[in-house]
Amino acid sequence: MTSNNKNYDGSNGIYPERTDEQHVTILGRYLNDGRHLISKKITTKNLYKTISAISKTFKRIEEKANDLVNGRLLTEYTTSIGEWERVVGVPDEHYDGRGSLANRQRYAIAKLSADGVSTTAELEWLCGLLGYVVTVTPGYHYWLYPDTRVSFADEEESLFTIVFEVDYANSVQNSSVFPYTFPFVFGEDFEVTMQNFIRSIIDVTVNAQFIPLVDIWENSPDGTPIYENSPDGTQIYESSN
Repeated sequence: MTSNNKNYDGSNGIYPERTDEQHVTILGRYLNDGRHLISKKITTKNLYKTISAISKTFKRIEEKANDLVNGRLLTEYTTSIGEWERVVGVPDEHYDGRGSLANRQRYAIAKLSADGVSTTAELEWLCGLLGYVVTVTPGYHYWLYPDTRVSFADEEESLFTIVFEVDYANSVQNSSVFPYTFPFVFGEDFEVTMQNFIRSIIDVTVNAQFIPLVDIWENSPDGTPIYENSPDGTQIYESSN
């Protein structure tokens, strides 16, 4: 019987991973090697079958012990994800906790790591924990260098805005792939969870805008950039030539 944890390999547990045959051999060593017990090594004999059946119980015990130890390693295992979610407070106003195991793990790790996050590098790192590759830029940059993907009511708004440019092509969370965890959830919009969570981390006086990373094709006559592709791959602008 294998562990319920798909990532289980015993490498961080208290017991090494052993095959059924290894467990039979170990248990068989507790019986002496006299001629009357030679059948303990013969797979067709009842004694061997009895030892094999008993050894499976020891194997399950070892795997459960390893699961208990490994389950505390949230960054590597999902065995105790439910306990971790209770500790960090999931579900919350941003995530209901009903998504895939991988996203539940990412969100719990992000909540544990979010305290004190404030710099550009830290925000990019936090988005990375949630499965998104982003570049964080102060909004005022886009006021000085206008971009069709970003808009502000006035200069003051740009001073209180952070722009998150999401590189979907290199993100674990690729919005072009329909996520499903049937029969529980047909679709999981984890991007909305990510955005709302990030907004809850930054200062309440600061706005956040999320834009897709797209390839710059060329500049229009007025100097503003023209982008070749929209997030869904369709052309946004025609060439000015």
